[in-house]
Amino acid sequence: MPSLKILNQLCNRLHIEVGDIINRSDEQRIAQLLFDADFSFINYAYTKILNLLSEVNEDTLKRKTDQVHYQFLRGQYALKSDRNEMSALFYFNRVTAKHLL
Repeated sequence: MPSLKILNQLCNRLHIEVGDIINRSDEQRIAQLLFDADFSFINYAYTKILNLLSEVNEDTLKRKTDQVHYQFLRGQYALKSDRNEMSALFYFNRVTAKHLL
């Protein structure tokens, strides 16, 4: 583990914030839930996907990447499981809106 000074210098060179690479416990939990939902899509475990996504409170997502990832997964679920194209379009539209902000 590099010292904070070296870590800060590395982040400055990469044009990122130290906070972008250090996850807090709640962010790690959310990242794991989203990863598990991704993996569940591979296995066509749609019930599990819905259960995982229901554990995520969209309003508390702090990182933009988590917000986009969540919306993308909701859109995928709506498209693949519910076969609801309008809902999928709603979530995918939110992905592009969050991405552009």
